[in-house]
Amino acid sequence: VTLLPGIPVDVSGQWFTGISPASDYQLTLSVFDALNSQILAEKLLYISIESEQHIESSDLLASPRISRVGASETLSLAVRIRYTGNTEATYALNYALLDPNDQPLLQRSETLDLKPGDTSRLIQLPSEPLLFSQSGRFLLQAEIENQSLSITPVWITVAPATRIEVSQELTPAEVLPGDDRLLNVEILLQGVEQP
Repeated sequence: VTLLPGIPVDVSGQWFTGISPASDYQLTLSVFDALNSQILAEKLLYISIESEQHIESSDLLASPRISRVGASETLSLAVRIRYTGNTEATYALNYALLDPNDQPLLQRSETLDLKPGDTSRLIQLPSEPLLFSQSGRFLLQAEIENQSLSITPVWITVAPATRIEVSQELTPAEVLPGDDRLLNVEILLQGVEQP
Protein backbone atom coordinates (compact mmCIF):
# COMPACT_ATOMS: atom_id res chain seq x y z
CA VAL A 1 0.00 0.00 0.00
CA THR A 2 1.46 3.36 -0.99
CA LEU A 3 1.09 6.12 1.60
CA LEU A 4 0.93 9.81 0.80
CA PRO A 5 1.74 12.45 3.44
CA GLY A 6 -1.28 13.59 5.45
CA ILE A 7 -3.75 11.17 3.83
CA PRO A 8 -5.10 8.34 6.02
CA VAL A 9 -5.41 4.88 4.42
CA ASP A 10 -7.61 1.96 5.46
CA VAL A 11 -5.83 -1.37 5.01
CA SER A 12 -7.90 -4.54 4.74
CA GLY A 13 -7.04 -8.10 3.91
CA GLN A 14 -8.36 -11.63 4.00
CA TRP A 15 -6.89 -14.66 5.69
CA PHE A 16 -8.43 -18.13 5.54
CA THR A 17 -8.00 -19.52 9.06
CA GLY A 18 -9.76 -22.84 8.42
CA ILE A 19 -6.67 -25.06 8.49
CA SER A 20 -4.42 -22.87 10.67
CA PRO A 21 -3.65 -24.60 13.99
CA ALA A 22 -5.18 -23.12 17.11
CA SER A 23 -2.67 -20.67 18.58
CA ASP A 24 -1.82 -17.00 19.05
CA TYR A 25 -0.53 -15.35 15.88
CA GLN A 26 1.42 -12.13 15.46
CA LEU A 27 0.59 -9.68 12.70
CA THR A 28 3.32 -7.16 11.91
CA LEU A 29 2.44 -3.89 10.16
CA SER A 30 5.52 -2.06 8.87
CA VAL A 31 5.90 1.31 7.16
CA PHE A 32 9.11 1.70 5.19
CA ASP A 33 10.70 4.10 2.79
CA ALA A 34 10.66 2.44 -0.64
CA LEU A 35 13.65 4.49 -1.87
CA ASN A 36 16.12 3.28 0.73
CA SER A 37 14.17 0.30 2.22
CA GLN A 38 14.38 1.82 5.68
CA ILE A 39 11.65 0.96 8.23
CA LEU A 40 9.98 4.14 9.48
CA ALA A 41 7.42 2.61 11.87
CA GLU A 42 6.26 -0.81 12.99
CA LYS A 43 3.20 -2.05 14.90
CA LEU A 44 2.54 -5.55 16.25
CA LEU A 45 -0.97 -6.98 16.58
CA TYR A 46 -1.95 -10.34 18.04
CA ILE A 47 -4.67 -12.64 16.72
CA SER A 48 -5.92 -15.73 18.51
CA ILE A 49 -7.28 -18.65 16.47
CA GLU A 50 -9.34 -21.13 18.45
CA SER A 51 -9.59 -24.84 17.74
CA GLU A 52 -12.57 -25.91 15.67
CA GLN A 53 -13.97 -29.24 14.51
CA HIS A 54 -16.66 -28.85 11.87
CA ILE A 55 -18.05 -31.11 9.16
CA GLU A 56 -19.51 -28.90 6.44
CA SER A 57 -21.32 -31.66 4.54
CA SER A 58 -21.33 -35.38 3.85
CA ASP A 59 -22.59 -37.54 0.95
CA LEU A 60 -23.14 -41.29 0.65
CA LEU A 61 -22.02 -43.18 -2.45
CA ALA A 62 -23.05 -46.72 -3.40
CA SER A 63 -22.50 -49.00 -6.38
CA PRO A 64 -24.36 -50.73 -7.97
CA ARG A 65 -27.52 -48.64 -7.65
CA ILE A 66 -29.60 -51.05 -9.80
CA SER A 67 -29.78 -54.83 -9.46
CA ARG A 68 -32.24 -57.70 -9.93
CA VAL A 69 -33.85 -60.33 -7.72
CA GLY A 70 -31.58 -63.31 -7.09
CA ALA A 71 -28.41 -61.37 -7.91
CA SER A 72 -25.38 -61.72 -5.66
CA GLU A 73 -23.75 -58.29 -5.59
CA THR A 74 -20.73 -56.78 -3.90
CA LEU A 75 -21.99 -53.43 -2.66
CA SER A 76 -19.22 -50.81 -2.77
CA LEU A 77 -19.80 -47.98 -0.29
CA ALA A 78 -18.07 -44.67 0.33
CA VAL A 79 -18.70 -41.38 2.10
CA ARG A 80 -17.48 -37.96 0.93
CA ILE A 81 -16.72 -35.58 3.81
CA ARG A 82 -16.14 -31.82 3.60
CA TYR A 83 -14.25 -30.93 6.78
CA THR A 84 -13.40 -27.33 7.66
CA GLY A 85 -11.90 -27.84 11.12
CA ASN A 86 -8.36 -26.85 12.08
CA THR A 87 -7.69 -29.78 14.46
CA GLU A 88 -7.76 -33.54 14.07
CA ALA A 89 -11.15 -35.07 14.84
CA THR A 90 -12.67 -38.53 15.12
CA TYR A 91 -16.33 -39.23 14.37
CA ALA A 92 -18.49 -42.35 14.32
CA LEU A 93 -20.48 -42.97 11.13
CA ASN A 94 -23.48 -45.30 11.52
CA TYR A 95 -25.12 -46.59 8.36
CA ALA A 96 -27.78 -49.15 7.48
CA LEU A 97 -29.37 -50.69 4.39
CA LEU A 98 -33.12 -51.25 4.77
CA ASP A 99 -35.15 -53.60 2.56
CA PRO A 100 -38.51 -52.53 1.00
CA ASN A 101 -40.26 -53.59 4.25
CA ASP A 102 -37.99 -51.28 6.33
CA GLN A 103 -36.14 -54.25 7.83
CA PRO A 104 -32.35 -53.84 8.21
CA LEU A 105 -30.37 -55.87 5.70
CA LEU A 106 -27.07 -54.61 7.12
CA GLN A 107 -26.02 -52.24 9.90
CA ARG A 108 -22.47 -51.01 10.39
CA SER A 109 -20.45 -48.38 12.24
CA GLU A 110 -17.16 -46.93 11.01
CA THR A 111 -14.68 -44.51 12.54
CA LEU A 112 -13.86 -41.39 10.52
CA ASP A 113 -10.46 -39.83 11.30
CA LEU A 114 -10.26 -36.31 9.86
CA LYS A 115 -7.34 -33.89 9.67
CA PRO A 116 -7.03 -30.19 8.88
CA GLY A 117 -6.90 -29.89 5.11
CA ASP A 118 -9.48 -32.67 4.51
CA THR A 119 -11.69 -30.10 2.79
CA SER A 120 -13.04 -32.81 0.49
CA ARG A 121 -12.12 -36.38 1.39
CA LEU A 122 -13.52 -39.63 -0.03
CA ILE A 123 -13.48 -42.44 2.53
CA GLN A 124 -14.05 -46.00 1.29
CA LEU A 125 -16.24 -48.12 3.54
CA PRO A 126 -15.97 -51.93 3.65
CA SER A 127 -17.60 -53.67 0.66
CA GLU A 128 -20.60 -55.81 1.52
CA PRO A 129 -21.61 -59.06 -0.24
CA LEU A 130 -25.40 -59.12 -0.64
CA LEU A 131 -28.00 -61.46 -2.10
CA PHE A 132 -31.13 -59.57 -3.15
CA SER A 133 -34.00 -61.96 -2.49
CA GLN A 134 -36.84 -59.52 -3.17
CA SER A 135 -37.57 -56.69 -5.55
CA GLY A 136 -38.21 -53.08 -4.61
CA ARG A 137 -36.33 -50.03 -3.40
CA PHE A 138 -33.66 -50.52 -0.74
CA LEU A 139 -32.74 -47.48 1.39
CA LEU A 140 -29.14 -46.78 2.41
CA GLN A 141 -29.05 -44.17 5.17
CA ALA A 142 -26.38 -42.82 7.50
CA GLU A 143 -25.76 -40.49 10.40
CA ILE A 144 -22.70 -39.11 12.14
CA GLU A 145 -23.01 -39.47 15.92
CA ASN A 146 -23.47 -36.25 17.90
CA GLN A 147 -23.85 -34.16 14.73
CA SER A 148 -27.00 -32.45 13.48
CA LEU A 149 -25.73 -32.84 9.91
CA SER A 150 -28.28 -34.32 7.51
CA ILE A 151 -26.94 -36.92 5.08
CA THR A 152 -29.05 -37.52 1.97
CA PRO A 153 -29.98 -41.23 1.73
CA VAL A 154 -29.26 -43.37 -1.34
CA TRP A 155 -31.82 -45.64 -3.02
CA ILE A 156 -30.88 -48.99 -4.57
CA THR A 157 -33.49 -50.39 -6.97
CA VAL A 158 -33.88 -54.15 -7.32
CA ALA A 159 -35.92 -55.21 -10.36
CA PRO A 160 -38.08 -58.33 -10.22
CA ALA A 161 -37.05 -61.45 -12.13
CA THR A 162 -39.37 -61.70 -15.15
CA ARG A 163 -40.07 -63.98 -18.07
CA ILE A 164 -41.89 -63.12 -21.27
CA GLU A 165 -45.08 -64.95 -22.11
CA VAL A 166 -46.09 -64.90 -25.76
CA SER A 167 -49.63 -65.34 -27.01
CA GLN A 168 -50.89 -64.98 -30.57
CA GLU A 169 -54.18 -64.82 -32.34
CA LEU A 170 -55.01 -65.23 -36.04
CA THR A 171 -58.33 -64.09 -37.53
CA PRO A 172 -60.07 -65.46 -39.38
CA ALA A 173 -59.11 -68.94 -38.20
CA GLU A 174 -60.14 -70.60 -41.53
CA VAL A 175 -59.67 -69.47 -45.13
CA LEU A 176 -61.06 -71.37 -48.12
CA PRO A 177 -58.88 -72.01 -51.19
CA GLY A 178 -59.25 -69.26 -53.81
CA ASP A 179 -60.82 -66.91 -51.28
CA ASP A 180 -59.17 -63.51 -51.00
CA ARG A 181 -59.26 -62.59 -47.31
CA LEU A 182 -57.35 -60.18 -45.18
CA LEU A 183 -55.63 -62.01 -42.32
CA ASN A 184 -55.09 -60.29 -39.01
CA VAL A 185 -52.20 -61.55 -36.82
CA GLU A 186 -51.90 -60.30 -33.24
CA ILE A 187 -48.89 -61.16 -31.07
CA LEU A 188 -48.96 -60.22 -27.39
CA LEU A 189 -45.77 -60.12 -25.30
CA GLN A 190 -46.30 -59.91 -21.56
CA GLY A 191 -43.70 -59.70 -18.80
CA VAL A 192 -44.56 -61.93 -15.86
CA GLU A 193 -42.75 -61.77 -12.52
CA GLN A 194 -41.24 -65.10 -11.55
CA PRO A 195 -41.65 -66.36 -8.01
